[in-house]
Amino acid sequence: LSYATLIGERIIVPLGIADAVGQSVTIATRYAAVRRQGPNDEQIIDYPTHYGRLIPVISNTYCFHIVGQKILDDWKETQQRYAPSEQSQDSPLDMNTALQMMEEIQEAHAVSAGVKAWLGWWAADALETCRRLLGGHGYSSFNAIAGQIDDFAVMTQGGGDNMVLALQTARYLLSSWRKALQNKPLAPAVHFLSNAISSSLSLSLPVSSFDPLNPIHLLSSLEWVTARSLQSLSSESEKNKWSFDQITQNATSELVNSSRTFTYYFMSKQFFQIISRDDFGPAKPEAKKLIEKVFLLFCLESVEREIPLFLEFGYFSADQARSVRRSVAQLCRDLRSHAVVLVDAFDLPDFILKSPLGRYDGDVYPAYFELVKNSRNGVGVPSYWASEIAPLVRKPSTKQ
Repeated sequence: LSYATLIGERIIVPLGIADAVGQSVTIATRYAAVRRQGPNDEQIIDYPTHYGRLIPVISNTYCFHIVGQKILDDWKETQQRYAPSEQSQDSPLDMNTALQMMEEIQEAHAVSAGVKAWLGWWAADALETCRRLLGGHGYSSFNAIAGQIDDFAVMTQGGGDNMVLALQTARYLLSSWRKALQNKPLAPAVHFLSNAISSSLSLSLPVSSFDPLNPIHLLSSLEWVTARSLQSLSSESEKNKWSFDQITQNATSELVNSSRTFTYYFMSKQFFQIISRDDFGPAKPEAKKLIEKVFLLFCLESVEREIPLFLEFGYFSADQARSVRRSVAQLCRDLRSHAVVLVDAFDLPDFILKSPLGRYDGDVYPAYFELVKNSRNGVGVPSYWASEIAPLVRKPSTKQ
């Protein structure tokens, strides 16, 4: 129960990330569509080295917005379900209901801790990526992304240090793995571990066929690598008779790995379940197909991130790992022509973005120069020039 007070704060992190990164990636995308450079005056967004960094930020932002709203709604529903009514405020919960509530709070804590840690780290890097995508203008305070970076930095520590939270998620996962070995029921978020144990043979075998553009294959691979990481960690800790504190000292990287793979599996599965519902808008089929492709990129990038583990455990061959990387690049190419539309759909007006580089009408440079010209002390000779700067840069007089 002591953890419950901060769950609500961590649950809203994905939506906060979608807001902060959504603004920054909108600025970066619109500027990339305006800026031209190259022998044929190409838009810089057409360079693979540019859209290959930009498009994944857009796909992650969509995931965090869509899934973030879902997990927030789920947490509100959990709170309402166990909130005492006016008639029963003096009546304690019965034992079974209280135990069920504790199980759900533990699950929510583990999920929210992992989400806050790994998505928070990702967002800090993504904001910096957006700034760098502005080229020389990334140095300017007028780009508005620098301010987002400053404002967001605290999120990697506020509400709980991210590394501590990642390890708390790992502790819950390891505990769930041990419960599954004893055939005890697991919470919905980790129920896949029971399935992995019941088919334990598959945890030691490489995948026979893998289609990097098949969402079921992608989700199954993320399930597998999480379960395999926990199996390896559990076996080593039992062999050495380690307590959890000793596991933290001797196998920290394995704990961190399992926390990361689970968090991105959870987000990918939630994203897939939401967009697979019959009632999921948008109404136009082509728009829904576009969102499905955005999901595919997010999920595929989550698999790409774990290629070292897949190769270590023998799940992928070198050719299969290569096919994952090539598929990520292909999806980025496919989505490049939709990049501006995807960020416009965030519906962020210019007065929110506060950046001339991210103007909706694309009239970047006149607005940029006007802003600099009108800024306080933006042009002209500063008052301290004569007394402080001039003596340093002027040659000493040769006159006696």
